[in-house]
Amino acid sequence: MTAMHPTEKMKSNIVGIVAEFNPMHFGHRYLIEEAKRRTGASAVVCALSGNFVQRGAPAVLDKWQRTEIALQNHVDLVLEIPTVHCLGNAAIYAASGVQLLEAFGGVTHIAFGSESGDLEGLRKVSDYMREHESEIRRKIALRRKSGESYPIARENVLRESDMKEVSMYQASNDILALEYLKNIRAMKPVAVQRQGAGYHETDSPKKEFWSSTGIRKAISENRLPEDRVPWSSEKLDFHISEEKWFQGIRYAILMKTPEELDSAPGGGEGLGNRLKEAARKAQSLDELILNTKSKRYTYTRISRWLYQILLGITVELQNRSPEYLRVLGFSERGREILRETKRNEWNRLPFVDNINKCGLDSRMLQMDVLASDVYNLMTGQSVWDGSDNCRRVVIK
Repeated sequence: MTAMHPTEKMKSNIVGIVAEFNPMHFGHRYLIEEAKRRTGASAVVCALSGNFVQRGAPAVLDKWQRTEIALQNHVDLVLEIPTVHCLGNAAIYAASGVQLLEAFGGVTHIAFGSESGDLEGLRKVSDYMREHESEIRRKIALRRKSGESYPIARENVLRESDMKEVSMYQASNDILALEYLKNIRAMKPVAVQRQGAGYHETDSPKKEFWSSTGIRKAISENRLPEDRVPWSSEKLDFHISEEKWFQGIRYAILMKTPEELDSAPGGGEGLGNRLKEAARKAQSLDELILNTKSKRYTYTRISRWLYQILLGITVELQNRSPEYLRVLGFSERGREILRETKRNEWNRLPFVDNINKCGLDSRMLQMDVLASDVYNLMTGQSVWDGSDNCRRVVIK
């Protein structure tokens, strides 16, 4: 007799969300509320990026602050996506988030934002991508040899496929949605159409929902209106100095050989030599990236590569699947489902809520601890008091 999956035993639906909340805006809260409404879920579990985010940058608020904000806005349990996956491409990041939610053992649905809102169309394309994965990879590699960047090569290969619907789903959230769908095994997907400003839209004062990009721009210019985010701007109690990050990254580059630089996930093909030269000449982080990027290597890829170098992330480590369920915070309802999952042993990965007592020998977990230390050092916070050794789970 086949054993029932944990999601079939749950007394009520639980919906999962993969998010960065960098920072959280009203569009995120709409996604959470709509996901609960459409699934009838009694709780929301969020797989959250840590102190570094997928576009290749430190988060504007640390993971503990963003966890607290999430719990104040209808999220019930927050799990941390490992740093090595946060600083990976969209496929790596999405796969890690989905795997964490499914490894929790009790999440029945997964909801995600989508420009199209067309779940059936997205599912059809993701099925095609999964079935033809090796062929797609081969064609992308050929295009990259001819000088195309990965995103452009991927888009062109898919556009030229015999599935014409592919061209409809090339916006940022839809690309992530396709990656989520490729990795889902047990959860039921829910596509929520994105509302308000577009993903990259920075100037949208008349839109009801600003994008995270627009909010970050407003923060950098000290003009963030209180009514544009569902949290108090008093949480912005430190300034992320790009100059500090630039000098720290430049030091890390100068201390490594070109071969060591190329061994990080974003490197390769002799790009390390180019980066070494750029590090000697550049006067800012932006200049360093611009002087290193090319037609084949996008700004975002180079940016991610710099933080991989700073933290010492290797290809081997980034290619591993998640090894634990790191709990950052929970509400009372989150505590209940956490207890139920532990009691019934539904989780397929070990829980970590206190790294001092977990006894888990994991290089991936050690990288999360290091990432917090480096983040605190660069943002002027206490490296010890703000460390993962001292911080405790956020309880709402």
